[in-house]
Amino acid sequence: MSGSAEQWRDEGMAASARRDHAGAIRAFEQAVILSPRDPALAARLALERLTWGDIDGARSGARAARDLPGIDAKSLDRLGHILNRTADFDEALALFRRAAALAPRDAAILRNLAWGAQHAGQFAEAEAALRRTLALAPADDKAWFSLSGLPGWRPTAGDVAALERLLAGAAGDEERSLGFGHALARAQETLGDAPAALAILTRAKAPRRRARRFDVAAAVAAFEAAPVAWSRGPTGQGDPSDAPIFVVGPPRSGTTLLDRILSSHRQVTSAGELRAMPLLALRIAGLQVERSPSAEIMLRTAGAPAAMVGKTYLEAAASLAGTTPRFTDKRPFNLIFAGLISRALPGARILRMRRRPADTVLGNYRQFFASGSVFHDYAYDLEDTARYVAGLEALSAAWERLLPPDRYRVIDYEALVADPERQIRGVLDFCGLAWDPACLDFHRNTAGVSTASAVQVREPLHDRSIGLWRRYGPGFEPALKILREAGLEP
Repeated sequence: MSGSAEQWRDEGMAASARRDHAGAIRAFEQAVILSPRDPALAARLALERLTWGDIDGARSGARAARDLPGIDAKSLDRLGHILNRTADFDEALALFRRAAALAPRDAAILRNLAWGAQHAGQFAEAEAALRRTLALAPADDKAWFSLSGLPGWRPTAGDVAALERLLAGAAGDEERSLGFGHALARAQETLGDAPAALAILTRAKAPRRRARRFDVAAAVAAFEAAPVAWSRGPTGQGDPSDAPIFVVGPPRSGTTLLDRILSSHRQVTSAGELRAMPLLALRIAGLQVERSPSAEIMLRTAGAPAAMVGKTYLEAAASLAGTTPRFTDKRPFNLIFAGLISRALPGARILRMRRRPADTVLGNYRQFFASGSVFHDYAYDLEDTARYVAGLEALSAAWERLLPPDRYRVIDYEALVADPERQIRGVLDFCGLAWDPACLDFHRNTAGVSTASAVQVREPLHDRSIGLWRRYGPGFEPALKILREAGLEP
């Protein structure tokens, strides 16, 4: 298609909608060539590069676009989103502030300002922006959800009544039901009624659960295929670098906590939740469309040369790895790629965070994951969540049996909370790092955090979340039954 910038833009949007991000990048590149001073096109190209794992391209594109003349608030907002996801939290917050100054009555832009402020640790600014958002748009589901997650939020009777009314009015609307439902559930938890919170979550998740039928058997088959693939390859010698430290495990198992502890060390940078390894696996498998790992993808990765996989991963990670000798990649689902990592990067260390399975299941079910994620559809059903976590536990047990103990180590969340210094010293020793007292004072680390644990990792260690599942009553029993059948709960 020779076409105009507008035609190429439409082609890029269509490719992005079908998750063909490589095709979208090509189309938006053509659009930008034809209209190089259009900030909206430049921002969209940067976003597609980010989605397809080109961190350097996304970051440089965003920084170039922010200075284009006549840039509008929506484009600034999108560029802030991109820089936030490339861990440039302060720059992102500056762009969100510029966008809000240009559009002070745009609820979506104010909500994103709050999002950027929260990730940068500016909780007072985040709350103020959310209050302004709700004053303009009292039925903004995402603003209610974000407000409910801020430290110190105490819902009033009016808040609870408003959320109950909004949830009832959102029946049939998947996204809004989730936002209002999760916020109302948090309100009930804060008020001490955990069983009511669980019932609200089940109700709120029902529309999305019906719309997205999750195939938990296929997910478990991918977990089972991972050790089989490892037994076949990748072949040859891997890249010798010892720079990466992979922090893996089910979501909500303490991976962000461990990452924060490690990245407080003077010789370690947190690269965040890199998408490099799953995207690399897709490319090895010959796929251009983003999807969650399958048994087929896992088996295809076995045919790749180990050195190529390691080198390509390190190149993709370089832009976020910092200048320190070591860096962490805290993508929980890299647990499925632990075998691939051990062959492609034999000098890397893999730390598997383990938390009591019942608490892990509850943490996943309580979490409102990004709707566009291809990894989290299990979390719309309590029993699917339990089966998924059980599958990951079985996979981890397999890796413990198969992988060298000097490369793969399990860290127990409960033990870490009970005796932090001893456990942290053991982690550092495993990684070949000297003791650094800053790791024990990780909560004083001022670096930005973009995960669901952005609030928790700024607190000292506590045991308030241990055994939390016990508060949720009979409604949690179906999950416990599955975990008991898997031998994971007594």
